[in-house]
Amino acid sequence: MMGMLAVGQERMVLSKDERVILVYVDESKESRKVVEAAAQIAKEEGASVALVTVVRRRSRIPDDFVRFVEMERFPDPPLYLYYNYLGESILAPYKEILERAGVPYEVYVEVGDVRERVEALARVLRPYRVVISLGSVKTRSPLLSLLLKPLPGINVDCPITIIP
Repeated sequence: MMGMLAVGQERMVLSKDERVILVYVDESKESRKVVEAAAQIAKEEGASVALVTVVRRRSRIPDDFVRFVEMERFPDPPLYLYYNYLGESILAPYKEILERAGVPYEVYVEVGDVRERVEALARVLRPYRVVISLGSVKTRSPLLSLLLKPLPGINVDCPITIIP
């Protein structure tokens, strides 16, 4: 299977006619500022937030987790549950920020390459803005990071806002 769809999604408020801000977060410290800035923008413009994190593919998951899934008799496969668990643990503090701000949001946990998954989600959701942190666009080489666009290779039809 080449393409992997979203592992999970959750909606606080269902809305079809609202504008959507796509916000990519990870485990970095800057992600908190990104979510707070996106919440402020969403409140000012009457938009909702699509909160997304991307989990890297793993060749193996911990044996303890597999035993736990088998012991509890979950109907879903262990790999799916593991990715969902990792994604939800990353997104939990950011969901609280959005709930306190009263901003409607949707949560997406994706698996794979960050650029590929953000681009695919942007094609599906058609956001009017993508908000990311400066830390998520840096590369190992300072010169290369100056020359490259945010998330090199991403093709979205909306402005990208980078929060330092």
